[in-house]
Amino acid sequence: MKNDWKSKIIFAIQFIINELFAFELWLEVSAYVNEIISIIVLVTLLALGYALTVKFENEK
Repeated sequence: MKNDWKSKIIFAIQFIINELFAFELWLEVSAYVNEIISIIVLVTLLALGYALTVKFENEK
């Protein structure tokens, strides 16, 4: 029985460490995804602004 509760404690500690590592990894990945989305939105807005500028310049 001693080994039983010790193994449960060890399993719980390993589980918590693994979950913290997975959460940290997810935060890092989501930060990269957010940066990529921000860059895509910025480039899209710049392209739209350029296209509208060219359109209105050609109308004059």
